[in-house]
Amino acid sequence: MVETIETQNNNIIALRIDGTFSEADLNPLIPLMKEKLTHLSKLRLFVEYIDMNDFTLDTLVEVLKANFGNLSGFDKAAIVTSTDWLSEAEKLADNTHGLNLKTFHFSEKPQALSWLEE
Repeated sequence: MVETIETQNNNIIALRIDGTFSEADLNPLIPLMKEKLTHLSKLRLFVEYIDMNDFTLDTLVEVLKANFGNLSGFDKAAIVTSTDWLSEAEKLADNTHGLNLKTFHFSEKPQALSWLEE
């Protein structure tokens, strides 16, 4: 399941992902992101990943690449997840050319949002 999270900053797209998800779950968000990019030069991505039964954040990266051309519309991404999966999430950085990606533990959620707002 993918749901959006409200933020105070217009250039941050915030998502909560619980369990496995597919491209179909993300497709409704693409028009929102494209609309924001007509007014903003770059977007930032905040992902709160809850359930780690099937690590599928690479799906998110692939969907964004397919719709935004090598993630050129994004400059930062923060993934908030559990300690066990921090190292797995950091492996995504290899597939996010030019995107500054950092991972944070759930206890560091405020720091993740602060980092995105810098």
